[in-house]
Amino acid sequence: MCTWSHFHFRQHLIHKAREYPWCQVVICTEEYTSKTCGFCGYIHKKLDGSKEFCCPQCKTKLDRDINGARNILLRYLTKKERVSLG
Repeated sequence: MCTWSHFHFRQHLIHKAREYPWCQVVICTEEYTSKTCGFCGYIHKKLDGSKEFCCPQCKTKLDRDINGARNILLRYLTKKERVSLG
């Protein structure tokens, strides 16, 4: 699974979820998740190749992947856009 594209993984996840009626797949867009500060909301457009997110506004420092994952979780908790599997 580590070699799958994001699209392929998502399609497989949706397919497998159909086997379990209680299971829901939540789709969240990834745009700007690694460029947005998860604490103050500032969008840092020029990250270059840095693996660390440093917010120029609130000075938060975080691993860029962890920041992106946190922002995806925050989007889920606030929007909860569900995909029908039927």
